Amino acid sequence: MTDTYQKNEIHLTRLLVEISSLVSRQQPDPDTLQRFAHLIAGHLGSSRAEIRVPILGGRGIAGPAEDGRAPFVVFSRRIAVRGVGYGEFSVYILSPEYSPASTILTLETAAQLIGVLAERIRLQEQREELAAELEETRETVVRSKLLSRAVGIVAALKKIAPAEAERWLAEEAARAQRPVEELADRVIITRSTTAGRASRVPGLPLPLLRKTA
Repeated sequence: MTDTYQKNEIHLTRLLVEISSLVSRQQPDPDTLQRFAHLIAGHLGSSRAEIRVPILGGRGIAGPAEDGRAPFVVFSRRIAVRGVGYGEFSVYILSPEYSPASTILTLETAAQLIGVLAERIRLQEQREELAAELEETRETVVRSKLLSRAVGIVAALKKIAPAEAERWLAEEAARAQRPVEELADRVIITRSTTAGRASRVPGLPLPLLRKTA
């Protein structure tokens, strides 16, 4: 192996180290793809790099504009991890400075690293969506239990059917211009604190827990 080739190998390895450093950051910014493109085009000499990954902010392009010359090396890959596609990665090298085999291997590794970053962001977004869905489900369950308990209290004290009690709660909430969940909460609190004695719920126009004869 010649000294020149050894220098080339070190130079390409340095490129991958810098790309790995970008990938390892906690959160990419809107310029991350552009930094990838500049790194690749800058390390490979007379080359143009184009990276399109929507989940990472769109695209990054660096290097000389197309001038009609046929590139010596064309590298084009779909960025995918575990069967999930994230975008495209293309590099057009006009005057290669390194062996084609080493260059292609380096670019293959770079594409995999970019894919790892895209997958990480996708999984992070999925976790956040799941957390939001779980919180929404929890709130729905709490509201349902709250309303069910309030309906039971009203139905028992006013000696009416649960459906009528639910309708009564909805009408009282509308009359007071307050959420029905707030009214249900007041019913439960009032029932707990008065232990069944007649009481009036603050802010509502009618006695709430007065037993019917």
